[in-house]
Amino acid sequence: MKTYELDHEEQELLQSLENDEWESVENLKDEIKFHQNIAKNTLGKIRGTIGCPQMT
Repeated sequence: MKTYELDHEEQELLQSLENDEWESVENLKDEIKFHQNIAKNTLGKIRGTIGCPQMT
């Protein structure tokens, strides 16, 4: 099994997860869809910016 060295922020996240400091959301499916849409829209904007050079 590979082991990875975690940076400070990742170490804090892992520690908080192991300490049961995280809570589940009520509507998990809705939250997943919401964040997928954000990612999809952001990626679309990035692709549009990269793929369409500005003509002068």
